[in-house]
Amino acid sequence: MKRFLILMLTFSLILTSVPTTSLASGVYFTDVPTGAWYYQDVHNAVGQGLINGKSETTYAPEDNLTCAEAVKLASCMHKLSTEGNVNFEPTVPWYTSFVNYAKENNIITKDYNWNSVITRAEYMEIFSKALPAEQLPDINNVEDDAIPDVPMTHPLSSSIYKLYRAGIVQGNDSLYSCNPDDNIKRSEVAVILTRMMNVAARRTFSVTIPEYRKLYHTGYAAYDAKIYEYYQAMAADENFFNSSDWSAINDLMVYYARQNNGTLYYSLCDINTNGVPELIFSNGTGFIDIYTLNNGKLVTIFENCYFGERSRLHILADGTLLNEGSDSAFGSSCCFYQLNADNTLTQTEAYYCDTNGPTYMTQVGYTYISTNEYVDKVSYYLSYSVFNALDWKPFADKQTILKKSYYDSAMIAMANSNYLQAVEQLKKAEGYLDAATMILECYYQYGKKQMSLNYTTTGIEYLSKCNGYKDANEILKAYYYEEGVDAFEDYIAIFPQYTFTQNVTNAYQKVLDTLTLCKDYKDSNRLLQIAETLYSAWYNMDAASNFKASFGGMNVSVTNDAVTITKDCFISGSDNSLDLTFHPEQPGFTAKLKDMFSYSIRSYNEVLILCALVDLFTDVEQTEDLAIKLSDSDEWSSNGTTESFSMNYGGYQIEIDVDTTNRYSLDCVISVTK
Repeated sequence: MKRFLILMLTFSLILTSVPTTSLASGVYFTDVPTGAWYYQDVHNAVGQGLINGKSETTYAPEDNLTCAEAVKLASCMHKLSTEGNVNFEPTVPWYTSFVNYAKENNIITKDYNWNSVITRAEYMEIFSKALPAEQLPDINNVEDDAIPDVPMTHPLSSSIYKLYRAGIVQGNDSLYSCNPDDNIKRSEVAVILTRMMNVAARRTFSVTIPEYRKLYHTGYAAYDAKIYEYYQAMAADENFFNSSDWSAINDLMVYYARQNNGTLYYSLCDINTNGVPELIFSNGTGFIDIYTLNNGKLVTIFENCYFGERSRLHILADGTLLNEGSDSAFGSSCCFYQLNADNTLTQTEAYYCDTNGPTYMTQVGYTYISTNEYVDKVSYYLSYSVFNALDWKPFADKQTILKKSYYDSAMIAMANSNYLQAVEQLKKAEGYLDAATMILECYYQYGKKQMSLNYTTTGIEYLSKCNGYKDANEILKAYYYEEGVDAFEDYIAIFPQYTFTQNVTNAYQKVLDTLTLCKDYKDSNRLLQIAETLYSAWYNMDAASNFKASFGGMNVSVTNDAVTITKDCFISGSDNSLDLTFHPEQPGFTAKLKDMFSYSIRSYNEVLILCALVDLFTDVEQTEDLAIKLSDSDEWSSNGTTESFSMNYGGYQIEIDVDTTNRYSLDCVISVTK
């Protein structure tokens, strides 16, 4: 780049007859004030020999550049960059050699009106190719469509965006507007030349699409901004609306829309068929404002007319504009206008009627007609209104705006951890954006906060309100699981106490109430199954064994994989014990019955007790046939000291071994497996 700048000083991009050498240093221009935004760039560009002044003391910063001069600058810059010289043969006309070079090197691909002044967009198109691509790298984030007056549909958008992204140009206002159709000035040329040749002079910035343009994207930045202006008026609070100047819009109709919770709409309609649609506003029943673009600038077609109570605007199918109004002093009147291709208005007809007869209105160009004629004429023309045929888009619904204000207040409250206050605002914003989800978020955050402060009851209450949201279920299940485990341990501990039946039932119910709320969490299902099995055994044993056996006062121990029940005096009226084990995940059980039976295990009471164990600890529902089998000596085998029983019953393998060494005190082992 240093060599590039040194070489650049060897040639003169002469736009006037003033020699470059006289301007290379110590230049002073009377028309370039020190406070001008372009002051430094003009002196840098002239001092480096990139451009000349108009005279030794004037630069003419406001003068324009011709297309031929722009191509000469670009061709010289390109040739110096690629070949190290700026030698061009003199031609007639003088610019021919520069134009030919530009075409040969794809700087331009078409002819221009060479002696006409060049627009900013055309200049940028040429200079986007004046240097090799690697010398114009992107250094800025400029989103597509972010330049307000250069949508990506603009025919030269790629060239304009390239120079924006390379930091060569940055627009002329805070919105980075380009003004592509304006003629480029010599002051602007100096800035661009300086930044093209000096990387350090390039500007870094970011241009993103404003939020309102994402919401109201008509394809015309000026229209989007006007829509947003109407929206702001609708969304303003009462004090701000009443104290602000809204004269740039139809503030009367906005006032009524605000008072009546109404909705404003917009639509595009190319009234004069010139290729640029007009922007039309409506309150839902009629037009309230109409705008168009002149060279990219927004203008109001009826500059001094607000279509409120005293006026009504209609657009007819042939493009005629009908402005109708009434006045108590002058009756009713209507004017017809034609919107010309250049967006000027031509009044074609004007009528009025007055119950008092002709008035001075005839002196200002209105034709007096009778009331009946007036009504007929207006009715006839209104039959051609295009109002209902337009594609109206609502953009400022007062109800939605109110909901947005509640929603925004809620977001502030949430940011300050005022979650319940936020919920109240979000309820008022029902249906707006993700208000429903944000309510769940508030309950979730508030519930967790209360849990962390050990306000468990309140925490559970609010987490329950958002059950299913994020990990609220897991938090609730973790809490209920801890409660459930405590209840389960209390439940197990109550069995040996020979307490009242209601106490056991209450303890069991508490287990159900807590562990049911955390089903599938950790081993809650297993604990529930154990609790249900134990309660069923405790509650039903007496009846199942016809009061010969009981689990009252039983001891229960629970390990990771097994549950053991021990019971002394299991059978009433004798000194005996039971030791029974079952696995919650595995059907069946094993049991040792010691010193329980006398003489024969096949007697009625003994068989009843064995069947009761099968009934309570398996899913076998009927044990009548099993009782018959157990009572039948032919189903048993004996080796003198042991009697054994083996049978597959109800899908279970039942194995029973009885020690018969002492006939007065039999010990029995029973195994029931799936």
